[in-house]
Amino acid sequence: MILKSFFMNTSLRMRMIVLYTLFAVILVGGITLYSYHFTVDLLKKKEMAILSDSLEYLEKDISTQVKGINGEFINIFSDNQFIDLYRNSVSGVKTPVQKVELSSELTNYFMDIKIRNSTQLDDVYLFHNGEVYSSEYRPEYDWAQFQKSVYYDVCMENKNRILYGDFEPDKEYFSIVRSFYYTNGENSVNPDVGYLSEENEDYSVLIFRLKKSWLQKQIHKEAVKRQTSVMIFDDQGDVVVSEGSIDWLTEEDVDALTDEIRGNTSGIFEGELIEGRVGINIRKIDLADWSIVYLYDMNILYRQAKQIQTAAVFIFVISVVIVIGIASFISRTVVTPIRTLAKSMDEVVDNNMVVTFVPKYNDEVAYLGRRFAAMVQKTANLIEEVKQAEKQKQIEELKALQAQINPHFLYNTLDMVYWMDKMEGNDSSANLIADLADFFRLSLNKGEDITTVEREAEHVKKYLEIQKRRMDDTFDYRISIDQALVKYSVPKLILQPFVENSLLHGFEGMTEKGKIDIRVFREEEDIIIDIADNGCGMPIEKREEINRNRAQGDGNYGYAIENVKARIQLYAGESYGVWFDTEITEGTKVRICFPMNFSGGKVEERGGHTDDENVSR
Repeated sequence: MILKSFFMNTSLRMRMIVLYTLFAVILVGGITLYSYHFTVDLLKKKEMAILSDSLEYLEKDISTQVKGINGEFINIFSDNQFIDLYRNSVSGVKTPVQKVELSSELTNYFMDIKIRNSTQLDDVYLFHNGEVYSSEYRPEYDWAQFQKSVYYDVCMENKNRILYGDFEPDKEYFSIVRSFYYTNGENSVNPDVGYLSEENEDYSVLIFRLKKSWLQKQIHKEAVKRQTSVMIFDDQGDVVVSEGSIDWLTEEDVDALTDEIRGNTSGIFEGELIEGRVGINIRKIDLADWSIVYLYDMNILYRQAKQIQTAAVFIFVISVVIVIGIASFISRTVVTPIRTLAKSMDEVVDNNMVVTFVPKYNDEVAYLGRRFAAMVQKTANLIEEVKQAEKQKQIEELKALQAQINPHFLYNTLDMVYWMDKMEGNDSSANLIADLADFFRLSLNKGEDITTVEREAEHVKKYLEIQKRRMDDTFDYRISIDQALVKYSVPKLILQPFVENSLLHGFEGMTEKGKIDIRVFREEEDIIIDIADNGCGMPIEKREEINRNRAQGDGNYGYAIENVKARIQLYAGESYGVWFDTEITEGTKVRICFPMNFSGGKVEERGGHTDDENVSR
């Protein structure tokens, strides 16, 4: 709340700059952050896809060559030449010369296999019946050494199974081994390889020793090309060969990654280490049940992303600076005209009503300025009109004071004549003079413009009595008043102009007796006065003009109506006033409407007498 209050109390320009900048930071920052992560993710996917394709190619190449070696190894057991040599070693060799010949033949047989597979094959061994045969003329092992070696233990534990393994990790080769024996007799053409015997003495062992250098050459090229560390694991999760390295990887890191790799046979994932992250891509080699692993230094990728991040931050900063500049320019174009307008307003406050505002652009501020200038001009005109009205009011008040002197003098004179007529017994003349005196007294109303419903009715009654005698009783009148309204306030002299119109214009040329009906009643919270006559009426067009506030009657009548309307609306508002009935076709009907709650409701009685509810003459 405090921050909001502080912000709202800063200048409009500062708020605009802050809001524009905040919008730019959120929008541009969001776009920049999204673009950065999207680009890094895209680079990562692209790099991983390339590594995956490379690993697939490498796996297929190695698998193809392994299949060739594996085929060569398996074919030996069904090769008749090998079977014959194997039989001779079992039963056909009797003399030392025969042993030498058999050893030479097996050596040549194995040598041919080695030559055919010289790229992969390092040596071939056959351990059989206490003898050792090899593709080399001087075998590395004798029978006693063989029985003590890991080969013997593995082969006897996994009889008649083809095994791949790095059985001697400190050597520069790994091996394919199998223990076997033939079950059929010596005369069988196609002896079977047995697998049911549990006796170690029944089994011979064939070993293919494969060069690790062959695998290393295969993976070295990809390791250098892809800047990766390539490793081949056996089925026990031990590293057979590896090429390439990641500079910051320690032995502990490699051990940790090796443990993680052992739990996966294929897939792509990341390993997190203290110095960075490593991308791991694993693919299984067919037949050997081994796995090829790519270790990719993700820091290389992130270094590329760092350049993108730097560029993104630079773009972000430049964008924010540009937005601040644009916001400053826009706010200045908005605030400067407003300040100019405010300066003009200050001059008006200092009573300088002659101000000018010349907008530079045709925008909302310019419209506001033009309206303000028009308002100031109108206000100046109104002030001048008020001054003129006040001056005219003073003149009118002086005239009214002078005018009141004559009616008072006339009223006192009429009162004296009344008593003289009474004394002489001339009652008719005395009553006429009394009505005229009361008429003037009620017209004066002690100099006030507000009277009561009762007094206004008494005033028009006196006027009608005087006119009735003057016009030889050619009309009748009736005044009906709701007694609950007699003490409510209304402007004075609002009935006499309409009654006078009926007498002067409405009854003109009539042969029958005229009638005037005045009704005062309540309608919701308003006082309603209806004045109706049976005269010749008024043209509809003229009535409509009067209702549209364009009263232009004959003589002073239009002025009198406009005066009554103006005084009622002055006190009660424009929703009140005078309306002529435009529906009737005979006579004239006028309705006057005034609020009951004017000046707080009822007014105090000022003397005089009270009419009956219905007065008719």
